[in-house]
Amino acid sequence: MIINNKMYKRIEKKINLANLKVKPMAFIYIRLIMTAIVFILLLVSSKYGYFIAPIVSIVLYILFEYICLDKTIIERMELLEKDALEFFPIFNIVFKNGKSVKNAIEKTIEIVDNSLSEEFKLVLDNVNLGKSLDESLLNMSKRIPSIMVNNVITDLTESNRLGNNINESINLQLDLINEKRKKDYLTDLRIIPFRITIMFIIFILLFLGTVILFGII
Repeated sequence: MIINNKMYKRIEKKINLANLKVKPMAFIYIRLIMTAIVFILLLVSSKYGYFIAPIVSIVLYILFEYICLDKTIIERMELLEKDALEFFPIFNIVFKNGKSVKNAIEKTIEIVDNSLSEEFKLVLDNVNLGKSLDESLLNMSKRIPSIMVNNVITDLTESNRLGNNINESINLQLDLINEKRKKDYLTDLRIIPFRITIMFIIFILLFLGTVILFGII
């Protein structure tokens, strides 16, 4: 089977950002196999299968990537941004006391224990295996879906190379994260009625689909 290179690269990038332990080809094949199974089951189990099967299969194919990858990326981004508000203020304090970037990271992960700390532990593990700190931070940035957290990682890399002070730059990114979280919270409050309406519509459609599929009426 020939896989489109752009699709492969897109899936690979999303898997890295979602921090999932699955190969891109495995994900692609699992999605295709599940879609094919659902298509066949709907086609042979209902007299309306020729109509229902293509629609449900297309929706499943699209939703599979969204639920497994896109939604996971969004949740991971929110978690890392929340953890950044705990991690980087401590890093700033340690860094101000004259520590190098590497030493400041080491001291901070001893104090802060969250998902962002785990990412920095991987950075230090890679450094201990012989990679440079810059290279390890670059690899870390490929696993981070948050632009603002990645901006801080870029600041750390530049500081490691040039020795410049990055406290103000980090504080700016933390302020942006705080503002974003506030806006997201207000947005969630506004769209709750819309979500309830959508869920109700989906429930009705699923109910009608079940009725048609199994010939209850």
